[in-house]
Amino acid sequence: MGGAGHCMTVRVFIRSVYGAPLVYVSDHAQAEALHALTGCATLTERHVRALRALGFTVEQEQDPQSVLPATGS
Repeated sequence: MGGAGHCMTVRVFIRSVYGAPLVYVSDHAQAEALHALTGCATLTERHVRALRALGFTVEQEQDPQSVLPATGS
Protein backbone atom coordinates (compact mmCIF):
# COMPACT_ATOMS: atom_id res chain seq x y z
CA MET A 1 0.00 0.00 0.00
CA GLY A 2 3.01 2.23 -0.18
CA GLY A 3 4.32 5.03 1.96
CA ALA A 4 3.25 8.59 2.58
CA GLY A 5 1.72 10.23 -0.43
CA HIS A 6 0.71 6.89 -1.95
CA CYS A 7 -2.79 6.67 -3.39
CA MET A 8 -5.21 6.08 -0.52
CA THR A 9 -7.94 4.57 -2.67
CA VAL A 10 -8.74 0.88 -2.45
CA ARG A 11 -10.72 -0.39 -5.45
CA VAL A 12 -12.85 -3.42 -4.70
CA PHE A 13 -15.31 -5.67 -6.45
CA ILE A 14 -18.08 -7.69 -4.88
CA ARG A 15 -19.09 -11.24 -5.67
CA SER A 16 -22.12 -12.87 -4.19
CA VAL A 17 -21.56 -16.44 -3.02
CA TYR A 18 -24.68 -18.25 -1.85
CA GLY A 19 -26.30 -14.87 -1.26
CA ALA A 20 -23.47 -13.50 0.90
CA PRO A 21 -21.50 -10.58 -0.57
CA LEU A 22 -17.72 -11.05 -0.57
CA VAL A 23 -15.57 -7.93 -1.04
CA TYR A 24 -12.29 -8.46 -2.94
CA VAL A 25 -9.52 -5.91 -3.51
CA SER A 26 -8.93 -5.32 -7.25
CA ASP A 27 -5.25 -4.30 -7.18
CA HIS A 28 -2.98 -7.32 -6.65
CA ALA A 29 -0.36 -5.45 -4.58
CA GLN A 30 -3.03 -3.91 -2.33
CA ALA A 31 -4.74 -7.28 -2.00
CA GLU A 32 -1.50 -8.90 -0.83
CA ALA A 33 -0.81 -6.10 1.66
CA LEU A 34 -4.34 -6.22 3.07
CA HIS A 35 -4.19 -10.03 3.25
CA ALA A 36 -1.01 -9.72 5.31
CA LEU A 37 -2.77 -7.28 7.65
CA THR A 38 -6.12 -9.02 7.96
CA GLY A 39 -5.26 -12.66 7.28
CA CYS A 40 -8.28 -12.78 4.95
CA ALA A 41 -8.65 -12.91 1.18
CA THR A 42 -11.92 -10.98 1.37
CA LEU A 43 -12.83 -7.87 3.31
CA THR A 44 -15.65 -7.75 5.81
CA GLU A 45 -17.80 -4.78 6.79
CA ARG A 46 -15.45 -4.33 9.77
CA HIS A 47 -12.40 -4.17 7.48
CA VAL A 48 -14.08 -1.61 5.21
CA ARG A 49 -15.02 0.58 8.20
CA ALA A 50 -11.47 0.36 9.58
CA LEU A 51 -9.93 1.32 6.23
CA ARG A 52 -12.25 4.31 5.96
CA ALA A 53 -11.43 5.34 9.54
CA LEU A 54 -7.73 5.30 8.57
CA GLY A 55 -8.43 7.73 5.73
CA PHE A 56 -8.71 5.30 2.82
CA THR A 57 -11.37 5.70 0.17
CA VAL A 58 -13.00 2.40 -0.75
CA GLU A 59 -14.42 2.47 -4.29
CA GLN A 60 -16.56 -0.25 -5.78
CA GLU A 61 -16.19 -1.35 -9.37
CA GLN A 62 -18.26 -3.66 -11.56
CA ASP A 63 -21.71 -4.88 -10.50
CA PRO A 64 -23.81 -1.88 -9.43
CA GLN A 65 -26.42 -4.23 -7.89
CA SER A 66 -23.94 -5.36 -5.24
CA VAL A 67 -23.41 -2.81 -2.51
CA LEU A 68 -20.39 -2.17 -0.31
CA PRO A 69 -20.89 -2.86 3.38
CA ALA A 70 -22.40 0.06 5.30
CA THR A 71 -20.18 2.97 6.16
CA GLY A 72 -21.71 3.16 9.67
CA SER A 73 -20.13 5.37 12.27
